Amino acid sequence: MQLKMICPVTFDKASKRRRTFLFFSWTLTFFSLTFLLCGGTAKAQDAPREIAIDELDRQNATVEKIEGDTPGALLTPADPKVGVDEKYRQRYLAQIMVYAGERPAGILVRYVRRFRVYVPDRDSLPFARKVARTLLTLYTLTHDVLNYDHPRNAPVVNIWITRTTPTELSADTGGEQIRNEIYLYNLGETRKPIEWLREIAHEYGHFILPGISGFALPEEWGNGMLGERLFLSLIADALKAKKLTPDAIPLSSAEEIAEEVALQINPLLLKFAQTGIVEKRMATRDAAQMETFVTFAVYWKSVYGSRALRNAFSESESGQKYAFLKASDFLRGAYRSLKSEAEFTITPPLLSGKAERFQVYLPAGTFRVKPLLSGEKWEVEGVTRLGNTFKLKTAGWHRVTAKTKLALTK
Repeated sequence: MQLKMICPVTFDKASKRRRTFLFFSWTLTFFSLTFLLCGGTAKAQDAPREIAIDELDRQNATVEKIEGDTPGALLTPADPKVGVDEKYRQRYLAQIMVYAGERPAGILVRYVRRFRVYVPDRDSLPFARKVARTLLTLYTLTHDVLNYDHPRNAPVVNIWITRTTPTELSADTGGEQIRNEIYLYNLGETRKPIEWLREIAHEYGHFILPGISGFALPEEWGNGMLGERLFLSLIADALKAKKLTPDAIPLSSAEEIAEEVALQINPLLLKFAQTGIVEKRMATRDAAQMETFVTFAVYWKSVYGSRALRNAFSESESGQKYAFLKASDFLRGAYRSLKSEAEFTITPPLLSGKAERFQVYLPAGTFRVKPLLSGEKWEVEGVTRLGNTFKLKTAGWHRVTAKTKLALTK
């Protein structure tokens, strides 16, 4: 299956679409204003952008309320307007709108629209419902774990599920992402459920995760492949911790997800834990560079936590003016973000309850270490320690032995 991204995600002023319609007949004024206010054929909807809690059941739609750790609502309009996508101008006669529960301070206050899932006909609505429910889960995980949200100028993502793959694309193209439009191709194709989940995670990763570019293989942008690995890891962790129930991911089973992580993700993390990063691979343009970048990002989150991954992206700066971020920029950003932390926690990447030896990057400084389980032993290889304190003159990668989390304070 080929995963293809047509255009990087950017949300600067230049990327906003502006359409001006000049009508010189007064009889068309009303229709032109209506078109402008609705934002185009594909985006014209009766449902509001936000719904108060007590108004959810008053919508002209079939409403499925989602509770638990991924609160939201799926609305199937009783009389949907025809959707027309921007690229192929195909008509879609049925849709499901996805509203996420907004929870400042952990209290549900309203529902906000985040996705529209379009399908060719009402017979396809059961599959659209699975896609919609999965997107709500991915959105909530991304928002809660990484504190990312859809940009203000593109708060709603349109999902277009087609019957076939367009003739101008390779037959094995699974999907595309163009700004806030995601295409999922070939509804009738027989795929394993996990492949649909990977496809959606890939394309949504292109939209919501920071763009790291410059790859030659398998594609130019790395946030799609990162979306696959990161989102599936987050889902597997949440299922294991019972923070998600299997119905939150109806496109695949908990067993399939666990198997995918065990076979496709964990071996890479284990290898990375043993060898550390080969930094020169971050400057190449082959498939090994993509693999190194994605594994490093997932490993960084696994060892240092979700906040550290977010900080690594925030600290990443391009070495060239107006240039897109490269993998090497992200590597430097990760190092720089940890340098500024007065305290942080390191966790064995595949915490198993047994002592693990794993590679970690440590900035220069004097550290006091506190095992988060009383009496647990730990070691930083090649470092002289005094009690629970050790000093590093230079930053670098070190092999740590531990079986529990360790809190480091400068």
